[in-house]
Amino acid sequence: MVNNTTKKILVDKITKDENILKGEHYINLLKYIVNCSIKGYIPNEINIAEDVFGRKNFDPSEDTMVRVYIYKLRKKLDEYYKNEGKSEKVQIRIPKGHYKVEFLSKKDKKKDTITNILQSKRLIIFVTSILILFIIIIVQWFHNTSLKHQYQSSKSFDLKNTIWDTFLNSELPTTIVIGNTFIFTEFCEDIKSLRIVHDENVHNQAEFENFLNQNALSPENYFLASWEVVAKSSLINILKIQPIFSSHMKTVNIKTSDQITWADVRRSNIIYLGHIETLDILEKAFPAIYFEVFAEFNMDIKGIERKIHIAHDNLDSVYTFIDPELTRKKFVRDYVILSKAPGPLNNVIFFIISFHHIGRLEIIRILTAKELYKEIEKKFTVNVTDGIMPEYFEAVLEISGYDETALVIDVKHYYEIPAGFILRD
Repeated sequence: MVNNTTKKILVDKITKDENILKGEHYINLLKYIVNCSIKGYIPNEINIAEDVFGRKNFDPSEDTMVRVYIYKLRKKLDEYYKNEGKSEKVQIRIPKGHYKVEFLSKKDKKKDTITNILQSKRLIIFVTSILILFIIIIVQWFHNTSLKHQYQSSKSFDLKNTIWDTFLNSELPTTIVIGNTFIFTEFCEDIKSLRIVHDENVHNQAEFENFLNQNALSPENYFLASWEVVAKSSLINILKIQPIFSSHMKTVNIKTSDQITWADVRRSNIIYLGHIETLDILEKAFPAIYFEVFAEFNMDIKGIERKIHIAHDNLDSVYTFIDPELTRKKFVRDYVILSKAPGPLNNVIFFIISFHHIGRLEIIRILTAKELYKEIEKKFTVNVTDGIMPEYFEAVLEISGYDETALVIDVKHYYEIPAGFILRD
């Protein structure tokens, strides 16, 4: 807060320098509106015309003199603070559309700049959202024929003894949880703009606050984003899963991973679609009985390798995923983790996890298509005596291909979750 004494000192400094305002009218005008501001009074055009310029019977509808002088005064002040006055700790500003002055410290000015940027961003986001909604409607219209075909296909798909059987026969509702990427915004001092940031070590608000503390970053420059990022592959996968349930007169709820609560985990069946790092609270429910997933920083690729370590019976293997964006290679070798386990209250939790979207797209395509399902079922049940997929299991698959086109599928790990195992909340 700038006190009145400081305000008068700042005005005297500017009005005494003939090179800044260059004209008695501008000096008198600035002094007048500052004095009005100090008294808590905002003059109108008629007041200014009479008190500053001595114009009686002034008609602002016919004469733009006051507006022109205010406009030029504002430009002179802006020019001064951009050049020789840029080091001033407190600056005088005349807001557009007003006949008053504001005294802004550098901290206030920075907040003001950020607010303006955020407002512009919100407008852009709003317009973009409308456009996206329009595109979605168009795309949905084109997909109607395809969805009808999927619906008919799902009705003819005998889902008995499949991974979907448990969900379809359960009295509990099913919630599909989409892993959403945690993002935040950073104010860049150099270019006076905001940029969207996703950090490999920040996946929720607690980690965001820890990130600021560990790196001694000012909370004034970092904000939680007001929107979410959801992978396009997740939306495609929902369109494929939905007919499975609708063809059996079942509905599903859809939530993002940061919206899910323990109440949801307890009172509904859960199907999670996403990355290992977007599990959020579901990370505590992820069983990983026979394997562990971890990340290592690798200086050779200047990025993070994600590894799956499988240790069971005589098997001890490590499979490494390297992000193709880091290596700039179009070929992808992704790993999919499937884990279906009984939940704490007679519910089911099914994890469909991969490091890249190619894995999730391909495995959902397989699990929702009759003929493809039979093929993968054979691979899963090679070592199962009755040839039927167990109700609860863990599996790791290696899926290789280019972007959204899988070429090779290899089952690396498939084990039945032992009887009596229950996920604890």
